Amino acid sequence: LLGLVVASLVAAFMSTVSTTINWSASYLTHDLYARFVRPTASQRERVWAARLASVLVTALGALAALYSESVGTLFRLIIAVGTGPGLVLVLRWFWWRVNAWAELAAMLAGFAIGLSTSVVPVLLINDFGLRLFVTSALTTAIWVPVMLLTPPESVELRTAFYRRVRPAGPGWAAERQATGLEPDRSLRRDIMRVLSGIVVLFAALFAVGGLLLQRPVLAAGWTVAGLLGLAGLHPHNPFRTNAWNRVRYTLIAPLYDLVVGFGSVRRRSIEQLALHPGERVLIVGAGTGLDLPHVPPGVDVVAGDVTPAMVRRLRSRAKALDHDIEIDLIDGQNLPYADASFDAVILHLIVAVIPDPEACLSEARRVLKPGGRAVVFDKFAPDAIRVSLTRRMGNLVTSIVATEINRQLEPLTSARWRIVRREPAAFGGLFEIALLKPE
Repeated sequence: LLGLVVASLVAAFMSTVSTTINWSASYLTHDLYARFVRPTASQRERVWAARLASVLVTALGALAALYSESVGTLFRLIIAVGTGPGLVLVLRWFWWRVNAWAELAAMLAGFAIGLSTSVVPVLLINDFGLRLFVTSALTTAIWVPVMLLTPPESVELRTAFYRRVRPAGPGWAAERQATGLEPDRSLRRDIMRVLSGIVVLFAALFAVGGLLLQRPVLAAGWTVAGLLGLAGLHPHNPFRTNAWNRVRYTLIAPLYDLVVGFGSVRRRSIEQLALHPGERVLIVGAGTGLDLPHVPPGVDVVAGDVTPAMVRRLRSRAKALDHDIEIDLIDGQNLPYADASFDAVILHLIVAVIPDPEACLSEARRVLKPGGRAVVFDKFAPDAIRVSLTRRMGNLVTSIVATEINRQLEPLTSARWRIVRREPAAFGGLFEIALLKPE
């Protein structure tokens, strides 16, 4: 096994060395020699240039290793040399004005400044953080004037680049207007993914460390942080799915009646429907059946939920109450019922939980008879103002554990519903009751 470990380490080392040499040689040959030194060079000449570049890179690497005292020294040298052009290499994707001359100036200046502040005794900066700051600042002070003093890339080249890459951000507004093409992604969303990725990496590191050090609270805290980061990283929130709803509400089901009672509020909400004997009512997201005792006698009830554990408790409660009702395993976003088949729909604590509330409300409208009505009881953010940062941060946790707290009722209902009546229900207006009728 020891030989296998040694062989794997040597293989990893050689693969990294060969990759670095080949990448460096291709960069020097294709992007520098063939573009600026000898644009008319033949293929044979370029091959020889690449071979010489490989030898040069290998010799420089060997020389650096010879004079290096540790791997850490080399690592810091590489970081220092590569820090200078970092800003321009990022900005070129978001600003049309960054040209090839700016990139070349940044690379050469960053290399020279990073190298000199790392190895030249007179210019040596021992503090690594200060060295990186000086390298970045001086490199920027060089490439920005070079960029402004040299012409930008041609309109044709910029337009072709935009058509192929379609970058987001204000730096490509002219090209976006000229081509009529929207960015293929959201810059805001990309920034969120970067931050989420950082959170996931550090959370995984510290969570594993907490487990190894037998510190369960630390491990649990960083695990939660990692889950939050994962939610922001995923293009479609993995915690905003029916699958996750089934998982969490299967775990919550045994305690659901104790935690989510609201008996008087449910009664007040259902009373707004003014149900009459013989009418047919659908309860979407019926949970454990806490609404059943408040439905008037003689009303034909159909109730369902997406979580099997909830449906089992719903059946038990209906049997205990001696209610002869239809109980189904249903998805509120795709109801298995015919159009215009119910006089009323009850949506209690479902609009803030279901992955797609617009689809849920649309389905509720579809199954309502003409003149039907629906009642919503749930938690909503105020409509007229932007959701506060505190509430959005809190939603990162609540959306994983149980429910969304950021959804606003007016935007969800404005297209297809008329809000007949709306009133606060509990917790200072956090929970509301709303009587809806289709437009």
